[in-house]
Amino acid sequence: MKTSLRIFILLAAVVTFCNFTATTLEAAESARVQVILVEASNAEGGVDGSLRRYAGTLQRLFRFNSYKQVTSKSMRLNIPGEGSVSLSGGQSLSLKSSGGSRSGVSAELTWSRGSKRLVHTRLQLRPGSPAVLGGPSSGSGSYLLILVLN
Repeated sequence: MKTSLRIFILLAAVVTFCNFTATTLEAAESARVQVILVEASNAEGGVDGSLRRYAGTLQRLFRFNSYKQVTSKSMRLNIPGEGSVSLSGGQSLSLKSSGGSRSGVSAELTWSRGSKRLVHTRLQLRPGSPAVLGGPSSGSGSYLLILVLN
């Protein structure tokens, strides 16, 4: 009986260690996020060819006639941790991840122009499902952000 109890305790310790190691490894992961800055307006022009795959989503969420890609950049986001990217026009985006799973990454987003914060929100980034945010006004319309978790 004592031998069985010792084996059980040893196995429980091994399983606990393996779970701890797996959790530690997950915590050190990172993800790639594609960040696309879009200028939307009511000028003629339709959807920029580079945005065709997002056309349905953009037109469903926003009521503009024209969607033009301004910048497309990729960033690495540590999970948990932070990542940032510079966009055109002095704009920048920073993401702070609080954790992730197979279903996605929870993040706090800050979109800024210089030292001015334009948008601050929390969102869930899911693989294969673009997150689209409306932002500040541009010259003739508004800026939008598309975030894609890869």
